[in-house]
Amino acid sequence: MTSDNSSLKKFLEPTFVVTALTGFAYLMGRIHLTAYYNTFGIDPASLGLDLTDFLYASLSSIGIGLIYTYQAYSEPKSSENPRRSALSSYSIFVPFIAIMLIVSDNSVATMIAAAAYFIATALLTIRKIHFATLVSSSNASTRILVIAAISALTATFTYTLGQNDARNLLAASKQSTRVKFTLNDPGKVTIPNLEYILIAHRNNTYYFAPKIENRADPITLYALPDREVQLMTMTTAKN
Repeated sequence: MTSDNSSLKKFLEPTFVVTALTGFAYLMGRIHLTAYYNTFGIDPASLGLDLTDFLYASLSSIGIGLIYTYQAYSEPKSSENPRRSALSSYSIFVPFIAIMLIVSDNSVATMIAAAAYFIATALLTIRKIHFATLVSSSNASTRILVIAAISALTATFTYTLGQNDARNLLAASKQSTRVKFTLNDPGKVTIPNLEYILIAHRNNTYYFAPKIENRADPITLYALPDREVQLMTMTTAKN
């Protein structure tokens, strides 16, 4: 009986990890795309996004999740100074905090999250508490608090990246697709005769906007149904 329970446990552990990572990836992808499309003024629910879209958008967040997992299983070395060991276990997250602050355009939520991270790191380092010790704590409340804090920090980072990706698309991205439209009935639908950047083509509708000079500039969004388009010319940006 014990052998059966042991085998079941060995099977369930990797299954749980895969399920948890998939759920984490879906949630982070959803947060990323929500931030991305909301920046343009598009309701993500109207686009018919599916699981593949969310998982693809979560790639950067998965990297963070893997680092969390690695750190959670990196036990402190007995020969190392406990306080230094504790500090090093949290310092691996500093690059993500720095990126978040750089691209957030002084977002209040981002600054609060960063401040909370540095305060928590300082307190835990003073108390010589390693990250792996927190995650493996026998106190369920502690583990839940750590997971909640990590999830909140990752969600903030992901949302910030989504907003940043959206503004970069219109401001200076080399990967944007420029489009011009010839309309079936110019008298019925009027749009300025400009070169636009294509944001998405979903549910038989083109979503596009003119380029912005500065990241903080307001965004003007256009939505054009397929039935109104006679010809669309597409070019890849080179600058």
